[in-house]
Amino acid sequence: MTGADVGATPEAREPSGGTWSRWQRRLGAGRQADYRFETHRAVAVITVVFTAAVHAWVGWTARGPVIVPDETGTLGAAHVLAGVEPSWLLAGSGFMPGLAIFVTPAWWLTSDPWVIYYCALAVVWVFSVLAIWPLARIAAHFGAAPHASWVMAAVVSLAPGRALLGNYAMAESLLTFAIAATIAVALQLTQKMTPTWGAVLGAAAGFTFLAHGRGLAVVVAVVVWSLVVLWRKWNVLAATLLSACVSVGAAWALYQWIVGALYWNDMRASNTLRGVSAGVMEIVAITSGMAWYAVAAWPAVAVAGLIIVCLSLRRRPVSLLVLLAAAAVYGAAAVQLVFPAQTALRLDLFIYGRYVDPLLVILAVIGLASLVRLRSWAFSGAIVLVTATVLFGFHVLTLPHVPVGGQWFDVHIAGVSHYFSRFNYANSLREPWELLSLATLGLTICFVALARIRAFLIVALGSYFAVLTAADDVVRVDPWNERGSKSESVASVAATLDPQYPIAFDYDFGAAINIYTYALNPTPLHVVNLDEEAPGTPYLYSSVNAEVPARDGAVPLAVRDGVGLVLWVYPGPEQDRLNELGLLAERE
Repeated sequence: MTGADVGATPEAREPSGGTWSRWQRRLGAGRQADYRFETHRAVAVITVVFTAAVHAWVGWTARGPVIVPDETGTLGAAHVLAGVEPSWLLAGSGFMPGLAIFVTPAWWLTSDPWVIYYCALAVVWVFSVLAIWPLARIAAHFGAAPHASWVMAAVVSLAPGRALLGNYAMAESLLTFAIAATIAVALQLTQKMTPTWGAVLGAAAGFTFLAHGRGLAVVVAVVVWSLVVLWRKWNVLAATLLSACVSVGAAWALYQWIVGALYWNDMRASNTLRGVSAGVMEIVAITSGMAWYAVAAWPAVAVAGLIIVCLSLRRRPVSLLVLLAAAAVYGAAAVQLVFPAQTALRLDLFIYGRYVDPLLVILAVIGLASLVRLRSWAFSGAIVLVTATVLFGFHVLTLPHVPVGGQWFDVHIAGVSHYFSRFNYANSLREPWELLSLATLGLTICFVALARIRAFLIVALGSYFAVLTAADDVVRVDPWNERGSKSESVASVAATLDPQYPIAFDYDFGAAINIYTYALNPTPLHVVNLDEEAPGTPYLYSSVNAEVPARDGAVPLAVRDGVGLVLWVYPGPEQDRLNELGLLAERE
């Protein structure tokens, strides 16, 4: 690794006036010459390969869908796109089909749901690694040397908030890639103001929406940014907006078609908008909690990135896009989380990180590049001050709303889940929030201090993220996933059934159908209202206390699958066969 002092950058010497410029000069007070850190190409390659290996290792132990609505939604959308039979039937809210498009070919090769699931995890891994490229491009724009930018992008990709999502067939990795790629395209557009690059930016923004519904916030940010930055180039602006509208419209049309073929009760739009009518203070509390997550999960680097983005708004047009995207993503996430936070005894809903991590990794790579490059005590002090302010604001605005003994799921707060105690949850005890905030502030100060030893900050941060990711995955995430995955037990219970018969599903328990649709593939399922119609098949999934099947002479299987429902077998040859095998429960 090599490094050298270089003169202050042109933007540091640029004369300007106004209040904002005075703040910029104050933050540059006592600033030494910029430090240019560069490393050998082999080091960059090794770092990227190591990061890719960590992501692969994290997902290696996955055994089936755990976050059932999200994961089966992706697999089901791919099933619809593949056009294979029998058709799937899912319940709940639909998901944008970006990840499903890349999983679709797997359905043409096999009908084994576990093979399809592992293919989806492989796609997640591919996009986790691919995201390093646009992240490196962003780091380079904010002052990182060519090879060092790849090292920095790989290091931030080791963070638990990024790597632990490799346990699940969800679209966060694709969304992270899409957001980073969109910003990288915007960088290119600012250098080549042509309609072609404008159209590419609009399509990239549309792809973020295709990747995930939360990508719509990024689309809004791109539209606003284009109106501000490109208004003098009307042909470029028109190409950008037209491309964005067409791609978003196409993504929405594809989503609607898939949902119509796959879900029997899609509630995505209504569920997303439930928080719109919430009070201002509730939204502020959620936003403050997510800010606490940002400084705790991405110590020093996220705040450093935000400061640099704010200070470079005039000099770097892309900084405005990053800031707009951050505001839009945080705002949309807060609105979406308010309603469940008011109705569920959940701790994680007040510090939800999964919705904002794809944007925080952008700020983190900008912050890391800036911490390594800049030598300013004022900049270091500002990072600590902003972090302390966020922590204080959390204790005032958010903590009074956080339920004592509230439940949480590691996947939703992957960057900070190691802070919380299962013992406290089991015994309804308060988490030591003051100690957690002090630990966060201490970590921030440590990393800011290490930034004075330029290359050492990269090594220390990478080691911290890698060790934390590995420890969380082994100690917390994998054991929880093993307990939470019910697909294997569902498949084993149904292994004795005759595959020529479809399986009926009680309408009253239809929300639980997703894991059964996945695990029992290719056996078709259909939903029935027992008060109005007969199952039409020997098999019915319903409650163990269901009165209608018991009245009609059905008997449940003796073995349960752990999901909470039982398989009733109606009178006929199948009931006789299973009874002879001793697989039915005794009649009461």
